[in-house]
Amino acid sequence: MTPPPFHPAPACECSVLLSRYSPLLCFDVPDMDHAVQRALGMGGHLDGPIKYPAHGAVASIRSPDGHMVGLFQPDDQEGL
Repeated sequence: MTPPPFHPAPACECSVLLSRYSPLLCFDVPDMDHAVQRALGMGGHLDGPIKYPAHGAVASIRSPDGHMVGLFQPDDQEGL
């Protein structure tokens, strides 16, 4: 039995299907506080508090047009 052909929806249709969500872009940053302040200064909004799990700091920023940006500052700064 042959599976039906896969036809992905165009990106604009996917965002309509998902309420309040968009693709997530993630970046490693050397200084979380500086990166968050810079994003807020450009019109972004924190989407929840900055979290500090055992492996580093993480934050989610929502851009003025609704896109999500993830920031990660690892505990070990040698990799940056």
